[in-house]
Amino acid sequence: MSLVSFDVEIQVESALRSDNVMVFVGATDSPPTSCTSTCPDHYMVTMAITPRPPRAWATLTEERESPPAAMGELMLIPPGYAQRGGFEPQQGLRRDIFCLFPQSSFEDLMGGRIDWSRESLGATSDIRDPNIQTATRRLAQEAVSPGMAASVLSDSLALTLAIDMRRYFGRRRAQPSAPTYRLSGRQLALIRDYIYAHAAQELRLSKVAQVCGLSVRHLTRAFKGTTGLTLAGHVTEVRMGIAKDLLVNTRLPQKVIASNVGFTTVSSFSSAFRRLTGVTPGAYRGGQPALSVC
Repeated sequence: MSLVSFDVEIQVESALRSDNVMVFVGATDSPPTSCTSTCPDHYMVTMAITPRPPRAWATLTEERESPPAAMGELMLIPPGYAQRGGFEPQQGLRRDIFCLFPQSSFEDLMGGRIDWSRESLGATSDIRDPNIQTATRRLAQEAVSPGMAASVLSDSLALTLAIDMRRYFGRRRAQPSAPTYRLSGRQLALIRDYIYAHAAQELRLSKVAQVCGLSVRHLTRAFKGTTGLTLAGHVTEVRMGIAKDLLVNTRLPQKVIASNVGFTTVSSFSSAFRRLTGVTPGAYRGGQPALSVC
């Protein structure tokens, strides 16, 4: 795979290529705890089919490395950047969707280059846009089961994705900037470890602030300024990430999973899970991993 460089072995299961995009579904057996991906002259969109391992994080490197940020299900690596990711140890096969867009044609479709500020680069590791997610899934579906005029449809989806990507990062740039407060990588790690260790308990901001030696006000501002997320929203995402892993990789009842991620009832857990993912825990458990592609 000359268009992209990985420092881990990825088995290509399905692939499709058109004028404006190359799509493949790749599998890694028992992936290592860190990996680096580089695309010299392509934009690469990746989307998890298998849930990300707990505590996954990513940084981008050009001339200097960006601060570590939580790794979401959908990510973008701009051309010329190397993404370094870290994970908890994981056994078994994990699968991801990879979409590669030639830089010149993708920027033509977008109507120009994205101005990669520090904030917009930080947002590449966790893109939350249902339109971009839908286009990526459709591209993967064509790679797995090509239909009539698959290359034409793929080029159309590439155009759709390029426009939505430009809109997504344009909205982030247009948002007024607040005073900048930053957490160090060590402080982020302390917060992350504390949340994972106490996911089943009631988490108080005062306790989290105490862990990294900050006031609650400074912590909430600095966490938002560093990650673009609220701390409460991040706690919910961490809990749902743990729940996804337990739903897919264990047979634990939902009541037990709910308790393990800090919910006192199955109904409150199910409501929070559906609010974040769009599906119920039962549907997520029954539909993985195929539902994420088709």
